Amino acid sequence: QIPLVFSPHGMLTPWALKQKRLKKGLALALYQYRDLQSAALLHATASSEVEDIRRLRLKQPVAVAPLGVNVPAEAPPVRHNTPRIALFVSRVHPKKGLLDLVEAWAQVRSSKVRECESALVERPGTGDQRTEAGKNASALSLQPSTFLPWQLVIAGPDQDGHTAEIKAKAKKLGLSVDDIPSNQLISQPANLPCPPDIVFTGPVYGADKDALYRMADLLVLPTYSENFGVVVIEALAQGCPVITTKGTPWEELLGQEGSNLLRAGSKIPSGSGHVQGSSQVGTNSSFILHPSSLADNGRCGWWIDIGVEPLAAALREAMVLSDEERRAMGANGGKLVEAKYTWPAIAEQMKAAYEWILEGGDTPPYVRL
Repeated sequence: QIPLVFSPHGMLTPWALKQKRLKKGLALALYQYRDLQSAALLHATASSEVEDIRRLRLKQPVAVAPLGVNVPAEAPPVRHNTPRIALFVSRVHPKKGLLDLVEAWAQVRSSKVRECESALVERPGTGDQRTEAGKNASALSLQPSTFLPWQLVIAGPDQDGHTAEIKAKAKKLGLSVDDIPSNQLISQPANLPCPPDIVFTGPVYGADKDALYRMADLLVLPTYSENFGVVVIEALAQGCPVITTKGTPWEELLGQEGSNLLRAGSKIPSGSGHVQGSSQVGTNSSFILHPSSLADNGRCGWWIDIGVEPLAAALREAMVLSDEERRAMGANGGKLVEAKYTWPAIAEQMKAAYEWILEGGDTPPYVRL
């Protein structure tokens, strides 16, 4: 007679149920659906997960309470990495969209290569030294460029050999790849004008993972399906803005949606520094990003359609912002986490839901009947 509370943690999403569909369908038919029906209460981490539960015709009450983080005691650092770092943290698994990310990174890299090559200039007094290619390598020096180089860091445990598949695709696309353990990356950050395009660190946990978040200028989670995406709040808690897809429930990244998004074709003052979006990012239409309003509207990232092109567009927009503009977005993210995603607040919600199941009374406002 003890009430059962069932928390599916994303295993009832359509994407998850399609994987190994025959085996999962058989298990649901034989016993798992009966187990789910026996629950007195179901726990969802977001409204989208409630829809997944109802799609299976499960009619029990559902408590909607997110996952949380412990707010860091220290203020987020002032990031000054060279290269700037775009970070992925999660399982290295096909579900996470890493092949899309590598392809999008290759598109972004094409402009980086041109900038790096344009920074190669002849040293004075060596113009008469020539090779078959037209210039003697010893006559070239790498000069400072206005372009700020970026590096993609992929941190997480490999599953089913997916890391090798990602590396193969990256090399096929002409991207340079390196393996650097997280402790080495943290203790000896690179300071190269043209660093490796992608670094794999392997699994990261605890203090090393927190340190990577604090180093990163941007978190990227290009996932196909996620019931919540706890890495999003982990990054936001460390003042790191986030790019993620509509496979997650993270529309909140857009802040007060529309306050800094203008319809494509709007007149923008020349020299204003606004960025023209090239695809659907964050809304259902093209937009022009207005960086100066980021601190005012609560925006802390990008919530984009799944796929290579929206991801490449979001990366370009994030990377062209100044460090100050990205810091403003990260600060907004920290405020969002403190307001809604700390463990004490979430524990109070679940405690009230348990008490309601055991003792009755008024239905808590976050329980869906």
